[in-house]
Amino acid sequence: IPLAYAVATGDSAQLDTAIDQGLAAGLTVSELTEAVSHQFAYIGAPKTLNGVAALQKRLEARKAQGIHDPQGKSATDLGNADYYALGTQTLAELSQAPTSRPIFDFAPALDYAIKAQLFGYQFSRDNLGAPERELVTLASLAALGESVNGQLRSHLRVLQNLGATDRHIAQIAQSIETDRKSTRL
Repeated sequence: IPLAYAVATGDSAQLDTAIDQGLAAGLTVSELTEAVSHQFAYIGAPKTLNGVAALQKRLEARKAQGIHDPQGKSATDLGNADYYALGTQTLAELSQAPTSRPIFDFAPALDYAIKAQLFGYQFSRDNLGAPERELVTLASLAALGESVNGQLRSHLRVLQNLGATDRHIAQIAQSIETDRKSTRL
């Protein structure tokens, strides 16, 4: 959560700390890179590119200090998968709701982007699980502020559908609040 929050807010000092903490907690380079890349759909290309560049720079600095971070596994290549169909199925499973919505009828390009790119391609990458992706999503949305409360509520429901309890949700909220406070300092 701290990594995603720092990337979304552009706080480079907090980002370096979050990278170090993530690696110390046992995350791999692959998992950290995937987490930042997953933010693309929520915070946009510029912030995601900046986050990946900052991650790369921090990893290079650690390597120069003689620190050998675990690389982790690469995502499995699914070849020529039908990412739209896969994404429609994944979205239905995660949301436990119909995937046909009036907004998607109104904006078919948005329907395709969300289903094929986000829930099809990104969620099919098996080097980061759905619960971890949802934690990244929650931190990203929380960093964007109240204008995305509807999406935040939707992703909280997804996390609950994945098995998060009220206690887990409270811990997530506390972690986000801690990140918010450290960003203001």
